[in-house]
Amino acid sequence: MSEWRNVRDYRTGKTSQRRNVISWRAGNLKDTKSFKNRKVRPTRARIDSAQYNLYIASDEWADRRVTYFAKYRRACRVCGNPNVDLHHLTYRRLGMEQDRDLMPLCQRHHQEVHAKHKRYGGSLARATWKVYDKHRRDKST
Repeated sequence: MSEWRNVRDYRTGKTSQRRNVISWRAGNLKDTKSFKNRKVRPTRARIDSAQYNLYIASDEWADRRVTYFAKYRRACRVCGNPNVDLHHLTYRRLGMEQDRDLMPLCQRHHQEVHAKHKRYGGSLARATWKVYDKHRRDKST
């Protein structure tokens, strides 16, 4: 599955059609080159849980985890526990995450973030930083 969309080059002013191919959204996990090399910015479309689960089970996500933990410490940012999940602060760039979109959290703090987000709404990043600040403030006193 792919979508065609008009894209305007801000440098030349020309409009061209680009193909928006996302392999894991289309359910084709074998074709990863088109996904990794795509030029179109991600849309703000809501990602459903089936699409998210496909991505999390993909080799692309496994590779992303390896590259993240090669650069950063494998420990919960809140408590230092080495058994961590790599938490998304935002799903906006899902599949093309930047390092700043991810944060290692232990299972306990990961669940706390999602519970706070579900209960109070707002952005996932805001819920994450609230949990982080709360626990950091408790440690400093």
